[in-house]
Amino acid sequence: MPFKNSRSRKRAKSKSGTVQIRCSNQRLQLVFTFGGQCQFLSLGLSDTPSIES
Repeated sequence: MPFKNSRSRKRAKSKSGTVQIRCSNQRLQLVFTFGGQCQFLSLGLSDTPSIES
């Protein structure tokens, strides 16, 4: 049985309106696609436990 190459898997397409929260350099960012391009929006908030609650 031949092994499948992990690179041949296609990434599942996200639903319209999907937004991810990401931490970059201890700051929170929103990540979404607009016009077919990945966009990042910095919230100006630090990633601390008080923000998460």
